[in-house]
Amino acid sequence: MIERVPVSLVGAGPGDPELLTVKALKRLQQADVLLYDALIDERILEETRPDCVKIYAGKKCRDGQNPQERQDEIHRQMALHFRKGKQVVRLKAGDPMIFGRGMEEVRFLESESIPWEVVPGISAGIAASSAFALPLTERNKSRMVLFTSGYTSSGETPGCDPLVSVIKEGGTVVVYMGLTKLHCLLEVMEKAGIGNIPLMIADRVSQEGEQLLAATTDTVLTRLESVRVQGPSLVMVGKYLETLEPKELLESLYQQIPDTSLLT
Repeated sequence: MIERVPVSLVGAGPGDPELLTVKALKRLQQADVLLYDALIDERILEETRPDCVKIYAGKKCRDGQNPQERQDEIHRQMALHFRKGKQVVRLKAGDPMIFGRGMEEVRFLESESIPWEVVPGISAGIAASSAFALPLTERNKSRMVLFTSGYTSSGETPGCDPLVSVIKEGGTVVVYMGLTKLHCLLEVMEKAGIGNIPLMIADRVSQEGEQLLAATTDTVLTRLESVRVQGPSLVMVGKYLETLEPKELLESLYQQIPDTSLLT
């Protein structure tokens, strides 16, 4: 009996091809069929073989698609191509298991008795912490991190009690897709008596146009009036969230400009 190659749910990381894991790159190069998300850098797609069938499976906010119908179609495509004997790779931005609906796809594959694997990717929150030298945790200061989403599945702002508790305990909160809900987040913190603490907006992490807007909960709205934020963006907030001075940070980032020739 021929052993079937599992469907691979692969994390593409935050954007920069050099942040792919070795295993992720191998799976891309082995793929017969690639179902890929929105926000995947074109250079990552170019790592596939010329004969690889690439199928766009992205979903964006307010793009007119029914999210569940779109997800059902992704499930159908994975099963269809697997049963044709193809090596199927489902490429997801960031990490499949952090706001990536990865577990929904794992459950579907299990229900169809289709073998699967998950290849981790660097999530944007982790990438932003490293790229901008923002300590999510630090000895004797912050010992907890909360990753949360700015939206529930119905598009509402999620409950903010955990967010407030973590900030008051000195922890750091990273809000994915949080920029459009920034006013709500600031209002919640103000009502909870949290004011004038560091708040960072990490924009297009590891992608062209990457930037960090460093502010506080009191100044961020004024800062946004003079800075163009393209998105996707993360909102990061915490008492001990510090960064280098802007000049030092800029010099550091210039030294880290990736050499993409390493992937060719």
